[in-house]
Amino acid sequence: MSPTLNPAPRRPLGVAVLALALAAAGVATMLRAIWEPFRSLFDGSVLGSPWVASTGIAAPPDGVIGALLGAAFVVSSVGLWTLRPWAWWLAVIVGGIGLVLSLGSILWMVVWAAVLVYLVVVHEFFSSLRISGRVPTH
Repeated sequence: MSPTLNPAPRRPLGVAVLALALAAAGVATMLRAIWEPFRSLFDGSVLGSPWVASTGIAAPPDGVIGALLGAAFVVSSVGLWTLRPWAWWLAVIVGGIGLVLSLGSILWMVVWAAVLVYLVVVHEFFSSLRISGRVPTH
């Protein structure tokens, strides 16, 4: 008798949609971060936002934080797409940061809150992958 193989788990549709959306958001965020240093050539602004300058804290170069956040979006999306258990945590962290950064915009707060609620709903799926060791190899 041949041994039975455990089939690779199927990616939930919501996880696939979330992975694609995070990838698009990551690419857009990184492109905007690349544009930031050049923006001052056109609008006369200087590095750093006014509230950072008023605190006396040295501001990072324009775009650095955006590039890091965009990279986190992309890494999270790749992890979600490949069903890596660590990607759930990274997506929750990125979603929390997105929620905080969207304060003041009701639409984006609702979007990020929905992302976080969905991640809570699929947490059991990612937990079962970690516990069973059934991480896909594709």
